[in-house]
Amino acid sequence: MAATPYPTDYVYAGNAVALTLKTAVSDGGGDLTLTVNEETAAKGWPSLGAGQRLVIVVGRGTAYETKYAVKTITSSAAGSTLVVDSADKTFDNTPVTSAPVGTVVEHCWSATEASLANDHMRTKQAHGSDGDLVDQNTAQLLSNKTVMTPTASGHPTTKSYVDAADALALPKSGGTMTGKITLDGDPSSALHAATKQYADTMLPKAGGTMSGAIAMGGNKVTGLAAASANGDAVRYEQVVATYAEMERPSGTQSIPNGTTTVTYSTETDPSSIANTGTGQLSLTAGVWTLSYFSAVQGGDSYSHYLYAGSRTVDYGYGQTVGLNATVYLSGSTTVYAQIVNASSATTVALARLTAVRIGI
Repeated sequence: MAATPYPTDYVYAGNAVALTLKTAVSDGGGDLTLTVNEETAAKGWPSLGAGQRLVIVVGRGTAYETKYAVKTITSSAAGSTLVVDSADKTFDNTPVTSAPVGTVVEHCWSATEASLANDHMRTKQAHGSDGDLVDQNTAQLLSNKTVMTPTASGHPTTKSYVDAADALALPKSGGTMTGKITLDGDPSSALHAATKQYADTMLPKAGGTMSGAIAMGGNKVTGLAAASANGDAVRYEQVVATYAEMERPSGTQSIPNGTTTVTYSTETDPSSIANTGTGQLSLTAGVWTLSYFSAVQGGDSYSHYLYAGSRTVDYGYGQTVGLNATVYLSGSTTVYAQIVNASSATTVALARLTAVRIGI
């Protein structure tokens, strides 16, 4: 049953005479009202004050025998009413039972029973300073109780106990550990924490020494610097032959007295290293084979020079020459050819400059 204001005072009325129902008992919800034929005051029934209850039995010895705790009694010559609080309708752990007109209504508790019930409530079931009674399904604020340190899982606990445990816990939102965490093993999913032994198998971005082969699975290694020493990984362009040719197959270039850099009108240049307008090849580091040929119209006072940067790598003299050289270039270098004319102005009728890289 629900909470009952304390102290409930069970009343004994030794002079109460049995009554009879004027209307049948029927539970319509809420408080239950029993109407009897007799004037209760004339039959020795009391008027009840706040918090008082009088235990009655309806239909003693019949199929519809039920006990109730009456909270108010209104006496009338035309028929009295006994009101049972909705919380006390199942006072005897039995539901409201319909009873017909004429059923006997009796006061059934003795003075001893009432006294024992009152004593029991006052000494065994009062909780809190307000004296309310609570059952196992009713919550109540324990505002004046001291809770002890819990010793079992279902015990209530104190704030200090929770605070002490909380200080040792890592919040879900994160925090700083003061000790080490030992994992059960290496990670097996992308978001798992990694152990040191697992991390130690990885190669740092800063570099390191591999202890085994790298299987790229068909993928490329990109962004390599050009190899410059034994043991270096090499770039694609360092191992694939680089080739360029510039040519003046027809037409002429004026060659005045003095020094002239030979220029060209066409090119074959898959590596984009040739500039026909300046007559220069821009070569990268490596081993290159260079070839130059030219034919000057008229006369023979012509010197021909093949340069790799400022270095002369081959030289020839005459109207028609062919120069060749195999050179090692340690870095980016410009290759070109010049004609030194020691006589009057003339023209170049044919010229070709070729470079092929053959090694790194």
